[in-house]
Amino acid sequence: MQVLALTADFDSVLSIYTGSSLATLIPVVSSDRYLQGYESAVFRPTAGVQYSFAIEDHTLTGHLAPEGLVDFFLRFAPPYVLWLERFSLEGSDAYPESTPQDDGITNLEKLAFGLHPELPVAIDVNRGNLPRLSKEDGLVYLEYTVAPGDLAPTGTNPITHTGQISVDLIEWEDRAPAAVGGNTFRVPLNAGEFGRVKISDPNINLE
Repeated sequence: MQVLALTADFDSVLSIYTGSSLATLIPVVSSDRYLQGYESAVFRPTAGVQYSFAIEDHTLTGHLAPEGLVDFFLRFAPPYVLWLERFSLEGSDAYPESTPQDDGITNLEKLAFGLHPELPVAIDVNRGNLPRLSKEDGLVYLEYTVAPGDLAPTGTNPITHTGQISVDLIEWEDRAPAAVGGNTFRVPLNAGEFGRVKISDPNINLE
């Protein structure tokens, strides 16, 4: 669940708690970013649990803001938003097509393949998940491993992946990958074909 608080009138802190009274509130998560006039906090809600939201003035720590307008919006957060919150990516570093480490791997690709956005791919322990060539029984495959998708609210990663092939690196066509165990997939390549993996997220727009 993502909680958005529009707080254009003051510098704010958004906090989320569980508990049924002020004396028993337990902190869940907080946000103190003040990005473009809003705060954003993401958490996993549990059925039957009561949650409370609080807005405080950043300049008056521990005190409710004396005045100002606040609009709250609730929505189920897609995996990419959860991933951004988890690693505190902001500004131009937060775009799906951005490469904060200048290593040629976009944020969306790092999410899909289970890589860390704050590490260059050369030292990431999961770099072996990236597309690579494999060979079996004389056949060549483009093989890759996707993240298990535990960031999605339902536990299932809605980010889609498919193989693509080309003979000229200009025109590409989809070729369905086959699962070969766990979260590893591979796409068969014929002689003279190039291969790549297309990653898509129906919840974000790259336009």
